[in-house]
Amino acid sequence: MTQRLARPPTSKERWSAPSSRKYQPSPWSTPPNANWFPYPEYIDKEMNRIFADLAARDHLQGLSPAAFAIEAAHTLAEINAVHPVREGNGRMQLAFMSLLAENAALPFNPDVLERDRVLGAMIESFSGHEAPLAELILDIVSAQPE
Repeated sequence: MTQRLARPPTSKERWSAPSSRKYQPSPWSTPPNANWFPYPEYIDKEMNRIFADLAARDHLQGLSPAAFAIEAAHTLAEINAVHPVREGNGRMQLAFMSLLAENAALPFNPDVLERDRVLGAMIESFSGHEAPLAELILDIVSAQPE
């Protein structure tokens, strides 16, 4: 059974891990600030692991908005770290989050989304700091549409 980390590994941890050949630098950034994403041949395995973990957690159903936000932030951070598509990961993740919230019987208010806040939260989560992303998700599932 795979042990769930309290946070995704940081870029440096991914690169220095014994399985470092599973990761490649993002084509959009260069070392030393590069983000490392899995090589394409590992994407299916990593996504299957993430979705199996999500299924084991009953797709986050029955959680309070705060608990949902924490768990959803971890899932979204892991999906972002895998970066399963070459173009459109952010849009795909947003659509996925709206479906995850709907499935958990929580509202999804896109009016809360601000580009800089979303981008900042995703970048922080890639480094293992999921709190800004969890706070954003909590605002999304708690706010009433205007």
